[in-house]
Amino acid sequence: MKIVKVAGGFGNQLFQYAFYLALAKKHQEQVYLDNLDMATYRLHNGYELEGIFKLDANYCTTEQRSIVRKDNNVFTKLLSSLKNKLAINNNYILEPKREHFTFHEKSFGEANTAIYYKGYWQHAKYLAGIEVELKANLNFPEFELEQNIELSHYITESSSVSIHVRRGDYVQHKAFGGICDLSYYQRAVEKINALVENPAFIVFSDDIPWCKENLNLEQAKFVDWNSGDNSYRDMQLMSLCKHNIIANSSFSWWGAWLNANENKKVICPDKWVHYTKATGVLPSEWLKVKASA
Repeated sequence: MKIVKVAGGFGNQLFQYAFYLALAKKHQEQVYLDNLDMATYRLHNGYELEGIFKLDANYCTTEQRSIVRKDNNVFTKLLSSLKNKLAINNNYILEPKREHFTFHEKSFGEANTAIYYKGYWQHAKYLAGIEVELKANLNFPEFELEQNIELSHYITESSSVSIHVRRGDYVQHKAFGGICDLSYYQRAVEKINALVENPAFIVFSDDIPWCKENLNLEQAKFVDWNSGDNSYRDMQLMSLCKHNIIANSSFSWWGAWLNANENKKVICPDKWVHYTKATGVLPSEWLKVKASA
């Protein structure tokens, strides 16, 4: 039995679900998701995958988790305190902070062994070989809100380009803050203007007033009505756009990755996080633009 812990926001959960699928494919054995702690998770919107996508996933019980994780094992407790290298015990694989954006083949562990996996698994290589199945499973529900329906029509009928600006918790964030500043978006828009004829910009952000004041996009549409439990609709709309300008955020990463346009141009920052080199999270075909900091 193998169990993958679910933690973090919607984008992080999608990476963990992708790793869950990759494990099942690689080892051809039963894999479970551990979403038990999400019932009391207060950040973002809790566990979102099941409610949005109606996934046919396996979920572990408290008893199964305790057995596989060996909660009373002294070495397991020691692993949980390590912070700077991939930690592997026979029953526990922990991806620490400085390895969150690094691919390790050994992260998959051995076949036919009980292993508990704790990490974010944010590297494009973890998705290799499961792309078709993953995209087939991630079917957003149809739009209900008239504003989203109207915007989706506009997106499909124009040379649409999504722009994701994440501020809020990112403005002062030690790891992610200051990377995608105004100058990054100016360079990204300039890049798109050189590649796409008559681009129609659609801006998604948790700080729309800042975007309106600073981005200088007179004809852009600004999306400010999807919030709370409906926040995922922004990702859905991003995925429908012909092209994408993303932030250093797993939320817009998935919006761009789920974009089915074969000729899409995805503009991304050449830096993802302050504390380590994390370019492996970015597919090689995406176009990197200089970020700040």
